[in-house]
Amino acid sequence: MGSVYTDKGPHSTNRRYPGFSFYKSAGVEVRNVTLHDSGGMALIAENCRDVVCSQYRVEVPPQSGRMVSASADATHFVGCSGKIVLRACRFESMLDDATNIHGVYITVVDRFSGNRFGASFGHFQQEGFDFAEQGDSLVFIDRADLGVLGCGRVEEVNHVNENYYIIRTGFDLSAIPDSVHIAVGNRAADADVEISECTVRYNRARSFLLSTPGDVCVENSDLSSMMAGIRICGDANYWFESGRTRNVVIRNNRFGTMATGGRSPQAVLQIDPVISHDARSGGTPYHGCIRFEGNLVESFDNQLIYALSVDSLVISRNRFVDSRRFEPRFAGLSVIDAQHCRSVTVRNNDFSGWKENSTISLVDCSEHCLEGEEMPRMVENPNPYFYEN
Repeated sequence: MGSVYTDKGPHSTNRRYPGFSFYKSAGVEVRNVTLHDSGGMALIAENCRDVVCSQYRVEVPPQSGRMVSASADATHFVGCSGKIVLRACRFESMLDDATNIHGVYITVVDRFSGNRFGASFGHFQQEGFDFAEQGDSLVFIDRADLGVLGCGRVEEVNHVNENYYIIRTGFDLSAIPDSVHIAVGNRAADADVEISECTVRYNRARSFLLSTPGDVCVENSDLSSMMAGIRICGDANYWFESGRTRNVVIRNNRFGTMATGGRSPQAVLQIDPVISHDARSGGTPYHGCIRFEGNLVESFDNQLIYALSVDSLVISRNRFVDSRRFEPRFAGLSVIDAQHCRSVTVRNNDFSGWKENSTISLVDCSEHCLEGEEMPRMVENPNPYFYEN
């Protein structure tokens, strides 16, 4: 009674009609544009360089009574380079994320010789993507632990069909055992990202998904989405979205009520590369340096930050406030949960408005520094819900 039902169509075909589609373009600017309806991504850019969205709004018309603006992401960037800028944008009422910035992993399915192989896309929604050209630099990874196996430049590429490539590179795969499942990423997808003064609200999924090796800065934005606030992943087993971040700064933002939906806990900052449990210990962390600084977090669920396989995680000068808007969905979790990270610093944060008796969980983090007043106590209480594979 009182609910509203929406239907975006069959899973395999419901993203065919984006609002804006850019392909192999450079110097693109979308300025002072409002989009009210899209049967797919509101904006998608593939293999583009230097894209700026300024005062770009995805929203339903005021007083229209409508519930949905775009049936998928407000913006989506695949295999892009140069710089991606989102400035003073407003993203509302989408059925998916405000932005998703990533590369693509393809999987090696045939080995023809030491440096020649056949590869396919791991997810049907990537089929047809223009993965690589002659001269591109590829990185080969182990799908189990996302560790780097080697690199090689494309010497020859044959795009057989929309789901199969035959590629010859300067990297010899013959030394890699057949038991190792290999994924391949293109290092050309290395965009820097600047997001500032943006608003995200009323959407079904996450605010920002950021998986790019370029410099990333998210600042002075107001985010309130149904699932995670900022998600930093890396995945060669389901969505097959690369990649490995190097330098991410998240500062001076406001995070409102989040994590009201999603099957598993959804953190305000969720760093969750898909690495199987038995491959998490040892080796090089998947992500580089991630800094979460000077943010205001006003939320209700217990876990605010989840981090897996980060080289350097810095959480400083943030204010955490229990909004008490809802009862916690996952009450037993720690406010900060870091697993298999090399270095974790939690310094000079304000927990005075947060829940009593909260904890910080660190598991297999070789270096840690916890400083400040009213600090939650440190325990080992790892989140059991993420990727139980």
